[in-house]
Amino acid sequence: MTRAGLAQAAFWLALLTLASRLLGRVREMVVASAYGIRPELDLFWVAMTVPDLIGSNALFVALYLFVPAYLHEREHAPEAADRFAGAFLQRAAAVLLLISAGLYAAAPWIADRLAPGLAPELRGLLVLLTRWCSLIVLGRGLEGALRGVLHAHRRFLVPAIAGFLVSGSVIAMVWAFAPAYGVKALAWGIAAGNLLPLVVMFPVAWRAAPWRLARVASHPALGRMARLVPWFVGIEVAGLAMPLVDRVIAVRMLEPGAISALSYARALADVPVTLLAMTVATVLFPSLAVHAARAEREVFQETLRRGVRAVVVLLLPVACL
Repeated sequence: MTRAGLAQAAFWLALLTLASRLLGRVREMVVASAYGIRPELDLFWVAMTVPDLIGSNALFVALYLFVPAYLHEREHAPEAADRFAGAFLQRAAAVLLLISAGLYAAAPWIADRLAPGLAPELRGLLVLLTRWCSLIVLGRGLEGALRGVLHAHRRFLVPAIAGFLVSGSVIAMVWAFAPAYGVKALAWGIAAGNLLPLVVMFPVAWRAAPWRLARVASHPALGRMARLVPWFVGIEVAGLAMPLVDRVIAVRMLEPGAISALSYARALADVPVTLLAMTVATVLFPSLAVHAARAEREVFQETLRRGVRAVVVLLLPVACL
């Protein structure tokens, strides 16, 4: 892809990301209007804790492990690239189904650990919500794999459009069912919103890379990827743990209200990072993977330098502001 093509893709991706964030704000307003500060809503956020953490890790690992491995196969053994994609998707689906089923079965144990001492009816609701939220792991993990296929073929806009489905599903479910079913409608919206992107992305990914589903989901590259999984999970967990570190320090050392202030500040700072830095990284990542696969060290370094310069130019004024 040319520089002009990369810039155009980055522009539209940033625009769609902004629109998705705005729809997310509408979703938050709808949820706040429907539920206020009911104790049941607190239970939903508790139920989301473990599935959301595992699901975010699954998406991160599936996306950023698949793209360079697939592009490496396509450069060195093009005839085996589709077989690798099929083996990866089969293996990912099997692992994610097992994890989701494990969360479903462990929901009572998780509920007792995260919120001990609840009244029986509230505990039962928390278990039910946790089981609905267990679908997040399956949805996000497979979404990461399909995003990997599309990103490897420089198809960035379809995954971005699919991102609207989470907020749209939550808004629709809450509007339609919250009066009758309470916070269960919110869990249904989250579950549907994490599975619907698969329906949108699968046919596009199939046309981009018509993989073959093997009888045995095995491929030499899968073993190499498996050895990298602990490193990727560690990086992602460290990033997700940073807000918790902030909160622990704030509780022990700062005045009341510091946690809320940090939460608002982090939400504000995340907007330009998501819109600008992550957009540039998403668009450049497949190109960097191809240069690495071809051992084009100088081209790789120049592409990386251009990306870093673009992020600095875009974010430095925003950081000063």
